[in-house]
Amino acid sequence: AHRFDPRHHRIDLTQAPLLRFAVTQEPDTGRWLVLQLMHHLIGDHSTLEVLDAEVRAFLGGYDNALPAPQPFRHLVAQARLGIAPEEHERFFRA
Repeated sequence: AHRFDPRHHRIDLTQAPLLRFAVTQEPDTGRWLVLQLMHHLIGDHSTLEVLDAEVRAFLGGYDNALPAPQPFRHLVAQARLGIAPEEHERFFRA
C-alpha cells in the first residue's frame, strides 16, 4: 500500500496499461493480497463490478467459466456507435 500510495504514485496516461494489479504475499500469514491500480479516467462502477467478479472467479479456480476477453476497441465502438449523440445528451441533461 505504501509503494502505490496515490499521494506519491501516479499512473502515466501515456503508458498502457491504465489498469494494473500489484500482488504480494504477507510474510507473517502467507495471505495473498491484490491491489488494484486504475486511473479514474477508465473506471466506473460497472467496470469495477466486472473486474471484481473476474478476480474472484480467477482466485476461486473458476477462471475457465469466464467469457473470452474482448478487444478494448469493441467497447470503444459500442460506446461511440451504440447510441446516438442526442441520446447521450438527453441522459446527461436529465
